[in-house]
Amino acid sequence: MAIFGRRTTQRLIDETATVITRRQINKIVDELNAMSTTETLSPDWELILLNVFSKIGRVRHEQTFEGNTKPDLFFECKTHPDVQFVADIRTVSDKGFKAANAFDALFDDLMNRVQSRGLRALSFSLDVGGNHREIQRGQFFIDPQDASQTIQYKGGTKTRLKMPGKARFEEKIFDKGFEQFLGEIEASPALKRVHHVTSKSEDLDVKITYDPNQMFAGGGHLEYRRINHLTQNPLFQALEEKASQLIGSKFNGTLGIVICDGGFTPFHSLPHFSTHTVEQVITYFFNHNPLISFVLTFVLKKASHDFGAPIRIATTLYSNTSFKAQEDHFMECLNEMIQFFPEPKADAFNALYSVKGKYPHEGGYITMREEQYHGNATRITISARIILELLAGRMSYDEFAERYGFVAVDPFPARGPNPFQISLRNGALITDISFQRGDTESDDDAVIISLDGPDPAVSPFRYPPIITTTISGG
Repeated sequence: MAIFGRRTTQRLIDETATVITRRQINKIVDELNAMSTTETLSPDWELILLNVFSKIGRVRHEQTFEGNTKPDLFFECKTHPDVQFVADIRTVSDKGFKAANAFDALFDDLMNRVQSRGLRALSFSLDVGGNHREIQRGQFFIDPQDASQTIQYKGGTKTRLKMPGKARFEEKIFDKGFEQFLGEIEASPALKRVHHVTSKSEDLDVKITYDPNQMFAGGGHLEYRRINHLTQNPLFQALEEKASQLIGSKFNGTLGIVICDGGFTPFHSLPHFSTHTVEQVITYFFNHNPLISFVLTFVLKKASHDFGAPIRIATTLYSNTSFKAQEDHFMECLNEMIQFFPEPKADAFNALYSVKGKYPHEGGYITMREEQYHGNATRITISARIILELLAGRMSYDEFAERYGFVAVDPFPARGPNPFQISLRNGALITDISFQRGDTESDDDAVIISLDGPDPAVSPFRYPPIITTTISGG
């Protein structure tokens, strides 16, 4: 599962195959199947946008015009034929930020190293300092020596973590000092310890903490996924790249760029004095790219921070000056299209985690549910996939028990006993099994198991019931 359920995605594939060529749909399917290695949500977004646009108008994918590039989307609206454009679709993520600040890679490396030594990984924390005193947003100004009085932009100072690049982890962090640090923990595991790597000349400030009483592995760093510079950020660079490709198509009409949420923090961040907003980046891009008429963004928004909260697709249209007159009809087509989006199953960040998981080509699971009915009888609803994994040997009983909380898994206590085990102990056996197919938007089905007893096949013999007889006299 990525953004949408896998069964939903297959439906979208089958539908979209009727509006683009066989070669094009096969390419998209190959890219969807390779998402676990490419770690991008681009194929998901490309498929869904081709699909929903085709529901309200004529769509062409990678059509050739007079130029040497093939835009992702040519569209003509049914209800408003004057709304006609070509657009390129681009998914943006935090990859550009993370390339320069590899905190996640350092954290993963730390976890792997301590686990390989047999130490409790949850007792470790990683904290990395940053250049918080230097951060500032770029500013616009007029050079007094410029006779044209053109407004110029002076870039700000970007957020930077004080840590080495991945190629130097071994040399600068996991050196002899770190090995000594682990050796001391092994010798006295009840003591709290700190390994601090600092260097002003090399701009390093990395602190690894061991606390035996700590419940969770953690750490912290300065938020580096920020737009401090209008042009030196993943969004502006994506817009510039797509603008060049669109202009290269030589399409004689409206040109637009569709930007999709691939796990891009600035889409979800609150304004900050040291940062530029997404709107400011796009406005600056328009000032330097008058041939691009609009930028359309699709962002996955959670209704709340609660687990399982619904997710909606937020759509925003940014218009260049020349496109303002066409906005009304464009928005009418857009509002018509939005109703065809299926329900997202994950936001962009969790979707990325799922495609990077152990079984990226498989969807999610439903939880186990237990209920009493007809007196002492028990009915348990469980994922059909879980049962299949148990029978196939891919999941052991221990893993099964850990997944459903029947046993404690440090630091989490057990959530409750195994209901199957309780039923068997009480002499109850399975009396009925039924199958419940998931809905069209679900990636899992349910098996409903009914148990009742006690049954003499698995329980002590019982005294017979007392039968009361009435003797009537003559």
